[in-house]
Amino acid sequence: MLSVEQRKYEQLYGYRAGMLNTAWIAGVARKVTARGGFIQQTNNLNQMIEFELEDDDRMPSWVQEGANIKVIARINTTKTNNEPTIVLKALAIEAPSVYDMPPRQAWERTLRPGVPSDDVRPDVFKPDDIQMKMDGARVNDPGNMVKVAGFVSSIFVEPAGIPKEGGGLTQGCLVLTIRQTKDAEDLIPIRCVGKNPEATARRLAVGVPLKLTGKMRVRLKNTGEPAGEDGILPVQRYQYLHVTNLSVANRTDIREEPEWAKTMALAGRSKRDPGAAPKPKAKPPVAVPEQQVSQPAKVQADADMNIDPAILSILENR
Repeated sequence: MLSVEQRKYEQLYGYRAGMLNTAWIAGVARKVTARGGFIQQTNNLNQMIEFELEDDDRMPSWVQEGANIKVIARINTTKTNNEPTIVLKALAIEAPSVYDMPPRQAWERTLRPGVPSDDVRPDVFKPDDIQMKMDGARVNDPGNMVKVAGFVSSIFVEPAGIPKEGGGLTQGCLVLTIRQTKDAEDLIPIRCVGKNPEATARRLAVGVPLKLTGKMRVRLKNTGEPAGEDGILPVQRYQYLHVTNLSVANRTDIREEPEWAKTMALAGRSKRDPGAAPKPKAKPPVAVPEQQVSQPAKVQADADMNIDPAILSILENR
């Protein structure tokens, strides 16, 4: 694990394959083993965040069931039922500050029937009067903060108004995968909830370098199995990054553009514009819907999803 001195310098540990990749997650340690455990941040046990230790590391002896912990981690990925899911690899485990811990309200939420909960609570709560805003803008929660940079590998818009499992309707969501390595299956799942995900999708393209800031979240899918004797419905968990800020990555975020990223960008551009045969000048080619999607559109970013205008210039120059 990282030494105390190394933790002071993010540039020593905050990159994977030369790309920004760091997470800070605080809460209550649950289901602790020698190789990993969970971090509980609310009274919903389904939403606990799972972490693992690197092969050569062992769990510190003071980390016991119910202890307050803060994990500095790196995001890796795997697949569950052919869907990408995040694997948090712990780089260091330390005692959290009061400001790192979840607020009291997070442990008093009303849960739907079939959702597991218990009476475990942290030893200390974040003060209720702390507002996570500054000058009208949201401030990162130090108890659940993730920063990654990489290249867009896929783009999908989940429309609003679709019925969700357990009730309610979808809000509309931009679903991305971000790639940091040569392995085309090693993809970080990203979800951005905002007022106009379609417009945001038109600003993006495969191969665009992005920096993303957000929080670790858990998406749940019912397995279809009936509830057990305890009334709890079985679910499948998928850890992902809930993003609140998108911006163009710079040389600090991505230290060098690898060859596979250039190849991926060229393949994405060829797919969007297959190069139709020349038309007479009097009859210019008409853009098909797929080409229209690739053209940038003016977007007013909202408070939930800040889009850096420089993305537009990146697309025009690729």
